[in-house]
Amino acid sequence: VPESPWQPEGRFVLGGDGALASALGLEHIADLQAWLAGFDDETARPTQLVVDATAQVDGDVESLANECARETLSTLQALLAEERLGDAGIVWVTRGVMGAVGIARDLARATTWGLVRSAGSENPGREIRLVDLVSSKDVSAKLQHVLSYPHENELLVGGESILGRRLIAIRKDEEEATSEENALSGGTVLITGGTGELGASVARHMIAEHGVNHLILTSRRGMGAPGAEELVASLEDLGADSVRVVGCDVTQRRSVKELIDSVGTSHPLRGVLHLAGVLDDGIIGQLTDDQLERVLAPKVKGAWYLHEFTQDLELSAFVLFGSVAGTMGGPGQANYAAANTFLDVLAEQRMADGLVAKSLAWGFWEQSGVGMTAHLGAAD
Repeated sequence: VPESPWQPEGRFVLGGDGALASALGLEHIADLQAWLAGFDDETARPTQLVVDATAQVDGDVESLANECARETLSTLQALLAEERLGDAGIVWVTRGVMGAVGIARDLARATTWGLVRSAGSENPGREIRLVDLVSSKDVSAKLQHVLSYPHENELLVGGESILGRRLIAIRKDEEEATSEENALSGGTVLITGGTGELGASVARHMIAEHGVNHLILTSRRGMGAPGAEELVASLEDLGADSVRVVGCDVTQRRSVKELIDSVGTSHPLRGVLHLAGVLDDGIIGQLTDDQLERVLAPKVKGAWYLHEFTQDLELSAFVLFGSVAGTMGGPGQANYAAANTFLDVLAEQRMADGLVAKSLAWGFWEQSGVGMTAHLGAAD
């Protein structure tokens, strides 16, 4: 990132306890609405608003993730709807979300990143950026530097480095695939959302490609889900020795615990594939807290409870079915992006802790009539 002079004029820090504003030498805005109420013809209009989301929060991860998402959505809606802010740049600053090796992630703030990424997608002509601080050490000089350089949408600041985010091509190690196949074949694989079209496809793949003979598929309605009986029969025809379809609400901690506890020791749990999810789309200015909660719940709570109750088991696979919306920021799908960014960061945290994990960034794919995007036509 090229050097550029630090110019505090026109920059303000919104939120937080004022420490970040003091470190940057900027005016602190504790209450946005009160600040706007004091606007008059002589008030200098901001050129950049730095949103301070660096405070570490304590509590249940799944609840905090929802609270952080609601807080971020409310602030985004206020900033984007305020005409007096004009084209002022918006930079969200977090601490420990993207993290680094050996640094615990702030999982709750992962939802913030998904929402802000989507805000950038929905407002391509405006500077909307994300900056993550690796540690609590003084990084004010580096932060001043990156705030003055608007050409990178996402940056990680800490230590001796300022890192930009990039997508790169990777190649899967064939030896790794063989190892996974052998490890899964002797145990049970759990697939949440397993009776849907994607779940059925994945279940067939587990049998045909990974030699899995024991499957547990969940849905809210259990065997009452459409096509459940036919699905079980088809999987048994493919060679599965046992297929259980279980009614389980993955947003309920107790239900997930009971599900994990129900797996027998003769064929212990070896793989978890979390597919459960819902859509409730809308642009940021129109999203409600109810829409946010509805989409976050199965993804965030389900993934966290599955992690919580399996982290001490000898799993060979823990796969989270996410979305490219979380990776890139999905216009009209900010709530879905927030939920799936949480999955990405949870997978990174598990890997940092020495646990197996993968998060898959799915895009649109053609469905025959029962999946989340089955309602879309060719133009969509």
